[in-house]
Amino acid sequence: MFVKYTNRYSPNVTYQVILCDFDYTLGDSTKGIVQCVNAGLKASGHPPSNEDSVKPTIGLSLEKTYEVLTGDKDTQNAQIFTEAFKNEADRDMANTAYLYDGALPFLRSVKDRGKKIGIVTTKYNRRIVEIFEKYDAMDYIDLIVGGDSVRKVKPDPEGIKQAIDFFGIFPKDVLFIGDSDVDAEAAYSAGVDFIGVRTGFSHGKEFSKFPNIAVLDDLFDVMEFIFQ
Repeated sequence: MFVKYTNRYSPNVTYQVILCDFDYTLGDSTKGIVQCVNAGLKASGHPPSNEDSVKPTIGLSLEKTYEVLTGDKDTQNAQIFTEAFKNEADRDMANTAYLYDGALPFLRSVKDRGKKIGIVTTKYNRRIVEIFEKYDAMDYIDLIVGGDSVRKVKPDPEGIKQAIDFFGIFPKDVLFIGDSDVDAEAAYSAGVDFIGVRTGFSHGKEFSKFPNIAVLDDLFDVMEFIFQ
């Protein structure tokens, strides 16, 4: 377990709201995303990609995913890719996604302490609802800010700021948990504290680009850290 503290952190901080990213933070939908990406690539005239190439794009906007995977910046082609991706996602995304072992214990622990929980993700709201309904766990979630709820997705802070406004609190009362430097940048830009988890592709140095109060292995470690 690797932990990095910043000057912003104080053990006496009491957060009212815990916000989480979804992919590689609370759960994994890689299998479905690869299927959707390849449906989009086929529709836009490109050969299929593989899991290793797709994984680093998870959490980006669909338009950015298309550009990264193809090198093509044409907005019309990106739109074709996006529509095909969404159509495929409607068919099978929730069925292939799963929550990490630590997700439900973590969320339960947060709720038991009377705190609010929000998810800020590039996934569409209905996808998150479908995944959590599969686990009969929607009662844990107070707010979902999906990619279809904002004009600009992470690393833009719009989603986190929307959550702050929804709960009627100050940024100092919020902790955001994510797996990437995209999440860290969004938290920094919104003025909220951030914890990085190493369940994605950021294993330490990537998080150092922006302030964090800790970089931990998984949600079990986060639970121990913030509720010590």
